[in-house]
Amino acid sequence: MNTWFKSDERPAVALLIAIVVLSGGILHNTAYSFSKANTIAWCACYVIAFTLLLRQYSLKWIPWFTNHGILMALIAGFASLSIFWSTDQFTTIFRTVIFAGGCILATYFSLNLKMDTILKTISIGLLCIMALNVALIFSNPVIGIQDYAGEDLVWRGWFNNKNVLAAPFALAALISIFKIKPVGSPIDWIYAILLAFSLLGLIKADSATCIVAFAVGTTVYATLRILNRNSFSASIVLIIVGIFIACIGLLIAIITGALSDISNVTSVLGRSGDLTGRVDLWINTWAIITEKPILGYGYGAIWAPLNDESVALQLSLLGIHWQEENGVATAHNGLLQLASELGLPLTVFVFLTFFLVMYKKTVGALSRKNDDLYIQVAFFAFLLIHNIAETSLFRGRDIYWILTMLFILQFPSELFRKNFSSIGRKTKKTISRPSSLTSRSLSGAGSTVKSKSSPSTHRRRSKTRRKKVKRSSVETL
Repeated sequence: MNTWFKSDERPAVALLIAIVVLSGGILHNTAYSFSKANTIAWCACYVIAFTLLLRQYSLKWIPWFTNHGILMALIAGFASLSIFWSTDQFTTIFRTVIFAGGCILATYFSLNLKMDTILKTISIGLLCIMALNVALIFSNPVIGIQDYAGEDLVWRGWFNNKNVLAAPFALAALISIFKIKPVGSPIDWIYAILLAFSLLGLIKADSATCIVAFAVGTTVYATLRILNRNSFSASIVLIIVGIFIACIGLLIAIITGALSDISNVTSVLGRSGDLTGRVDLWINTWAIITEKPILGYGYGAIWAPLNDESVALQLSLLGIHWQEENGVATAHNGLLQLASELGLPLTVFVFLTFFLVMYKKTVGALSRKNDDLYIQVAFFAFLLIHNIAETSLFRGRDIYWILTMLFILQFPSELFRKNFSSIGRKTKKTISRPSSLTSRSLSGAGSTVKSKSSPSTHRRRSKTRRKKVKRSSVETL
């Protein structure tokens, strides 16, 4: 680590690795867990990041974050306000704090780490998670392997289902595709091992959502490089938006009943006509959204219930438990979940803003030929497709969302980093004499006051005068 990371980066690197490992369920078998050990560990990370931000930048990072992270600041603000109309105020308060903690982490990392260092660090953390999961799967198949739909045996590792395991595998595969180079340095070997592990895990976990999202992200990355090489425009964003809108149109058709049979579509992915129960969940989620379409039910108030009362509340609203005994963890769709929590108007605005950010980064990538921006746009495309059937947006403890915030706050220009990474840094105060008190100004005013000089200064002046006298005498001779 000493040769890979600079000394001033190491605290942020260590904290980011801890975040990746925690989001990978090292303390609990689900990323949505709010167990005591998990919560204490995450809160400790929030406090460390907040303390380091105050030490480095005092409070000046807050207006910086509000300026450049308007999307996250907007969601955090509405989440805080939703406490007043939430159906479960305690849960909303708890998860709003967690969301704010995620924003603090993203701000700290973005102000202290460059993009290459961020991806390198996340890769190391993901490699640790995957190696431990693969070891568990082979050493204890009873825990690590899941019987899926009574037909196939799939990997789930220490997670509660295969889709949660597939998420870090998909992210690791995507980062490896982005960064691997045929050079043979130690970090390139790490990316190669990471790619092998992640592709194996994706195939064995058999998560259609993650596989399709990974394929889309990889395709967008390759397309951006080709477009840049041939000087095309940023039309790739229109293609991505078109794919996303088509998926949303399909979702709306399913919810409204306009398309009752989607078996022809799902059979291509090897899934059932109801997408393993998601269709019923989406229909019921849309039904509760229409009851409170403007403000929603409060941030985090419905999903991943914290206790028996929350489970009963969710059941009374949704009418189903889907496939999980302790309530439904997510709406399995990023838009539906945000709309159910904070209303339809905010959801539309947030995704329009998301597309705008994506478009600007694509234009920047094609104009500057910057590989970091290629990676960000490809990741955003991956994230949008992933959130069609899963939920990884706007969740304070999800590595996908933390990385999304990092990408939004990051800008590859050295000028940007030079200007904003020094926000609030304490500089040494230099004390200078006012011009009205200098000997020159006093003498100009006709004053007879002479400036005092130190003994060393007097000696230097005497020595200089002696040299001049000696030189003049030599010239005379």
